Amino acid sequence: MLRLLDEVSSPSIAVTSTVDVPGGVRSVRRQRPDIVLLQLGVPGGSSEEIMDAIDRAAVGTPVILFGDATGESAGFTALHKGAADYLVTDRLNSMALGRVLYYAIVRAGLEARLRDSERRYRALFEHSGMAMLLVERGVVKMVNDRAAKLLGLGSQRINQGVLWSDFLSPEEAQRIGQLAQKHGPDRQLELETHVVTRAGEQKSVVANLVAVPDSDTLIVSLIDLTERLRAQQEVRRQRQYFRALFENSPEGIVAVQADGAVVDINPAFERLFGFKRGALVGRNLIQSTVPLRLHAEARQLMAASLESGSYISRTARMRSDGSEVMVSILGTRIDLGGRRIGAFGIFRDVTAQIAAQERLEEAFIDLVETTVRMMESVDPYTASHQRTVARLADMVGRRLGLGDEQLQGLYIGGLLHDIGKLSLPSTLLSKPGKLSRQEWALIRTHPRRGYEMLLDAKLPWPVADMALRHHERLDGSGYPDGIDGEALSLEVRVLGACDVVEAMSTDRPYRPALPIEMALAELIEGSGSRYDTQVVEALMDAINSGGLPPGSHQQGDG
Repeated sequence: MLRLLDEVSSPSIAVTSTVDVPGGVRSVRRQRPDIVLLQLGVPGGSSEEIMDAIDRAAVGTPVILFGDATGESAGFTALHKGAADYLVTDRLNSMALGRVLYYAIVRAGLEARLRDSERRYRALFEHSGMAMLLVERGVVKMVNDRAAKLLGLGSQRINQGVLWSDFLSPEEAQRIGQLAQKHGPDRQLELETHVVTRAGEQKSVVANLVAVPDSDTLIVSLIDLTERLRAQQEVRRQRQYFRALFENSPEGIVAVQADGAVVDINPAFERLFGFKRGALVGRNLIQSTVPLRLHAEARQLMAASLESGSYISRTARMRSDGSEVMVSILGTRIDLGGRRIGAFGIFRDVTAQIAAQERLEEAFIDLVETTVRMMESVDPYTASHQRTVARLADMVGRRLGLGDEQLQGLYIGGLLHDIGKLSLPSTLLSKPGKLSRQEWALIRTHPRRGYEMLLDAKLPWPVADMALRHHERLDGSGYPDGIDGEALSLEVRVLGACDVVEAMSTDRPYRPALPIEMALAELIEGSGSRYDTQVVEALMDAINSGGLPPGSHQQGDG
C-alpha cells in the first residue's frame, strides 16, 4: 500500500504511517488527516471498534479499509458500519487508488458541511423561541422542548406514530387542510388556531406551517397565546371591575387630563353637581365647577394631585345651576406606561357633615356657656371677666388672620381660662380690701387647678394649656412656671394680653377700675418683652374699635 501511495500523482499526498492502533489513533487526534487507510485485520480490535476510536479522535474523518480478496466480505460489512470504501490491494493500481482517495476526500468535505448544516438546523430547532415540530406525511417525527412542554408530549412518544392531527380538533384539522390546499404546497401558512394537549387541555396558538421543498416534510412552529389571552382576559376583568367601582361609587369621581380637561365622570358626580356626562366631558373642570374666588386654590389642588396626590377636607364647588355645595376632595394622579397622563378627583358631599359638626360645636359652646353661667353663682366677677376676655381674644385672633378652627379654640380657651377658680373659696374671690401674701399664693394656684380640670377633656383645642399658661410672659416673669419665649403658644400670648387689659380696666374688690389709658400704657411698655408685639398691635386696634367699652366696672382676674 505504501508503494502504491508513492505512485499516486493526484491528489498530492503526505503520508504518516503507524504500526499499531493506539499510535494511529494518537496520530489522527494530533494531525487531523484528510483520510485514514486501515488494514483489515490489524491487531488492536475489530474494524468497527477501531473506526469508532478514529471517529472520536477526529469526528468525520473518512476511513478506507484495505486487504486482500479473502477479506472482501468483511470489507463489505465494514462499509455498512461506516467505512468510506474497501480496497482489494491485489486488484489495485496507483491511478485507481488516487481516484478513490480523491472521491473519499471530496465526499468527506460534503459530509462535513452537511453535518455542520445539520448542527445549525438542530440548534435552531431546539433553541428556537417557538415550539417546533417536524412532520413527515402527517406523522410527528421530531419536537423541541418547547413543543413537548406545550403539547404534553414526551420524547418517548415520538416513536409511537403520533399524528399532527391528533393535536387538532376535527374542525380545525379540516380548516387547516383546506387553507393549506388553497395556499399551495410551496407557500407558508400562518393562522391563529388552538391545539389540544395530551391532557385534553385546549390552548390558543399562532401556527406557522412551512413545507420543505421537494419533500413530504412540514415544519410547524407554534406560539402559545394562552398566557397572553389570559392576561388580556384579566385586563378586561380588571377594567370591568374598576369600571363597576367607578360607576357604582357613592362618591362623585371625575377623571381629568393633565391640562384639567374632563375625560369621564360617574353617575354620583352627575347627581352631586347636576352635570350630564356629555355636557362636561372635554370641558375644563376648574372653569366648570369651581367658584371664581377659589380658582387659585383649585389650581394648587390640581397641581398637587398630578404630582403626588392631595386632600382637602372642606371647600366649596359649583353645581351646574350656579349654586354651591360643600365637598371634600381627594386627588390622585393617573400613570400609564410610566407617564403621567392625568388625575382622578373623588368628591364627597360634606354639607350634612358640616351641619352636624356645626350643631355639635354650637352644643359644645352652649355647654361651655352653661359652665360659665354656673360659675356666676359662685363668682360672678370671674364669669363676666371670662366672657369679655373671650370676645377680646376672638377680635385679636381675627386681626392676626387665624383660621376658623383656631379662632374657635381661642374663644373656648377664653371662656374657660379661669375655670380653676371654681376650686377656690368664693369668699376669697370676692374679699374686699388687700389680699395677704398667703391669699395671693392661693389665688395663683388657679392656672394649674384649671389645667388639671381640663387635661382629660378630649377637646380638639389646647384649652388646658391656655388655662395653665395665660399668666406666663415672654420674658419669663409670669407664673406658675416662669417659662418664656417660644414655649408660649400664640393662643396663650393672645389670652395673656387680653386678660391683663380686661383686669386693669374693671373694678376689683381691692381697688377700683383703672383708666383704659393705663391698660394701653402697660401694653405699650411691655410690647416686645412681656407681650408679643403683633398681639399688642392687634389688641390695641380692637380696643380702639370699641372691643372693650371703658367703665364696664366688672371684676377681673388676679
